[in-house]
Amino acid sequence: MRYSAPPGPGGKRRQLRVYGRTAKECRENYVTAMGDIQAGRLADDRRTKFADYLDRRLRWWESEDDIKPSTLASYREAIELYFKPGLGHLRLADLRDHHFRDLAAAMRKINTPAADGDLSDLLRRLLAARATRDGKRISTRPLTDARIRRILAVASSALGGLVPHTLPFNPAANVKAGKARRRKPLLWTAARVDRWRETGEIPAR
Repeated sequence: MRYSAPPGPGGKRRQLRVYGRTAKECRENYVTAMGDIQAGRLADDRRTKFADYLDRRLRWWESEDDIKPSTLASYREAIELYFKPGLGHLRLADLRDHHFRDLAAAMRKINTPAADGDLSDLLRRLLAARATRDGKRISTRPLTDARIRRILAVASSALGGLVPHTLPFNPAANVKAGKARRRKPLLWTAARVDRWRETGEIPAR
């Protein structure tokens, strides 16, 4: 469902969308989106680049009084060292869970022998971003799975507020880091088939 939002920079007209599985759900999401606009929380245009949105999201976090300085520092690190160099060039509308799975896989190769045999463009960008930070050398130790999970949680938190007004789902919400666990077969119900068609994520065998 399309709706008109207040003009963006330069007075350009903005046509945004809300999503829902039913017409009723679309109308409810539209009412919520209009409430956000009235409160000054304009839903983002889906054409916005992920990097630009992260900069804005970080400014929001910095304006909140209940976030500790150490937490903000971890958010900045995740954004500057991983999300912006890795996926910042993508539009919000184009983000999918496989992008974050690829990012996690590349992060696991940082400072490991595996990196020598797989210098993909994604991994090269991450290594370049980690070369130095604030004039200091970044740690040369590999990233642990727990650290990668904490970093991915930042992306999930940043994108969660865009659902369902700007994004139909959170592409970073269900990405796992670490050894793959054996998944039990599941019945492909109508709801799971709809989810697969929307996101491309296979629920199970």
